[in-house]
Amino acid sequence: MEIKTKIKRNFDFEKARVRVVTVHWLNNIIGKRINKRIQDGIDEGVDINGNKFKKLEESTKELRSGNKPLLKTGNLRKTKAFPAKKTKLNYTLKSVAKAKKKYRLEKSTGTYIGTRKKAGYPYAKIHNEGYYTDKKSLVKKEIKVPKREWFGIPKSFKDDGKDIKQALEIFWTLIKARINKPMG
Repeated sequence: MEIKTKIKRNFDFEKARVRVVTVHWLNNIIGKRINKRIQDGIDEGVDINGNKFKKLEESTKELRSGNKPLLKTGNLRKTKAFPAKKTKLNYTLKSVAKAKKKYRLEKSTGTYIGTRKKAGYPYAKIHNEGYYTDKKSLVKKEIKVPKREWFGIPKSFKDDGKDIKQALEIFWTLIKARINKPMG
């Protein structure tokens, strides 16, 4: 005896607009929230892994006003989003912070205006990875500036993080709502 099974689909993925839902989810639920978390981390002095930034050294405090790392110019807040599209389901966020050729520092001992050897180096990247100051810099010695992992995918958006879990729940709710409706 032969048994036959026939499966009939009562929905169409394109009519259910799964790609449109996915684009919306990537851009608004994931992308914007990651960018906000990065910006909040700068304000709160917390890196993408949830750790507090190392405090500023006295040599750095002498060169600037304020005691919080990564806040002096606001330059690190400059990001550019490349949103997902129906044809490319990929959301990219880039830091576009670049060092300027000229700088101005206000100190209690006066105002210092200077020029860097080169402008446009990836300011954001060196802060994310850490670097050494130059002996010819305003600090006048080589100092290790600690890495402050402020840019990237926050821990809460990875693996079992609370933000990715919440985002995935939203995604599946949106998809199920589309698929569970019979298409006519």
